[in-house]
Amino acid sequence: MAYTPVTINTGDEINVAWGNKVESNLERIGNYRGVVAGVANLPNIAMIDEGDWYWCKSERIAKIKSSGAYVSLNAVCEVASSAPASATGVLWYDTANNQLKMYNGSSWQPIGEGPIDTSQPLSSLLTAQFVQKPSLVLSAINNTAMWNYLLKNSTVRTELVKHRLYLDTMLGIGGANLELDTDMEDAILSSIDALAIALAIPSFWLNSDFLDYWLDNYFTKNNFLTGTTAVIASMNSKYGFRITNTGHYLSNFPYISVDLDLTDFDDLDFWYSYTESGSAHVYLYIGADLKTTWTVNGSGTHNVDISGYSGVQTVKFLWNDGVVFDITDLTLS
Repeated sequence: MAYTPVTINTGDEINVAWGNKVESNLERIGNYRGVVAGVANLPNIAMIDEGDWYWCKSERIAKIKSSGAYVSLNAVCEVASSAPASATGVLWYDTANNQLKMYNGSSWQPIGEGPIDTSQPLSSLLTAQFVQKPSLVLSAINNTAMWNYLLKNSTVRTELVKHRLYLDTMLGIGGANLELDTDMEDAILSSIDALAIALAIPSFWLNSDFLDYWLDNYFTKNNFLTGTTAVIASMNSKYGFRITNTGHYLSNFPYISVDLDLTDFDDLDFWYSYTESGSAHVYLYIGADLKTTWTVNGSGTHNVDISGYSGVQTVKFLWNDGVVFDITDLTLS
C-alpha cells in the first residue's frame, strides 16, 4: 500500500489522517517492542504478547514470540545449548555438543558428524555417538596423534574399555597395531572381564584379523603340528575358528582352549558345524567336566549350562580322530 508523502514542520499539529497512516504502517511490521542488549536480556516470555518482537543488539538478530517461545524472526537458525521451538527446516547449532542439527518435522537430526575434541577426556565427549558411529574413531586411527590419544593415553584407554568402545575400535585395526601398543593389548586382551564381554558382542566375530591375533596369542593349542591346523574361516555369515584334523590319537589329544571367568554367567552358547572322518569324536570340557560329545555330523547352535561354575575355568574343545569342526558366535550370558 503506497502513501502520499506528508511534510511536517516543527510545531505543526499532527492531524488524524496522518496519525492513522502511522498506526497502520506500524501494524504491518508487527508488535515491535524495542532493543535489548542481548538474548539473555529478553523479558520473560509469559509477560509479552504473541507476535511481540525485539532486536537483540549483541547477537544482531530479531526474536519474536511464536507459539509461546522466542524464535528468530527469520526462522532459519538458532544457536543455543538446548533445542529451540521446532519448525520443519529450522537449523540449530547445538552448543552443548558442538553440532549442527535440523528439524525434519518430527525430530532434530544431526547434519554431519560431531567433532572429536582431543583436549577433553573421553567421558566428557559424545559417548553415545561414539558407540552408534564407531567410524568417528576408525576414520581417525591412521592419524598418529589420534591413535596416541585414543589408545596410548592410559586414562582414555581405561574409558574405552569401560564403555566397550575397545571392540568397535578394534574393527579395522586388527593385530598389527596391537603388537605395536602393548599397553592397549594388555588392557583389551589380558583382562578376563574384557574377553568375556568381547565374546558376547556380535561384532567381535566380524573381524578376521582380530580373531587370528586372538587365536595365536590367547588360545592354548596342543599338538597342532601333527596333522592338525586351526585357522580363521568364514562361517555362518561371520568369522570363526576352523579346526581340521587328519590324524588318529590314543593319547596326548589335540585341542584348543581358552580361560574365561564364568562367575555370574548361566549359559555358554555357540554355533558349530561338525564333520567327522573315521571314528572321530569331539569333546567339550569345562575345567575337568566333560559337557558334550559330538559323534554325528551336524551343525547348529549349542547351549551349555554353566550356572554352577565360578571363577576362571578352562573351556576346551578336544578331538581324537579326523574331523573338521567350526565354531563361531561363542557367547556368555
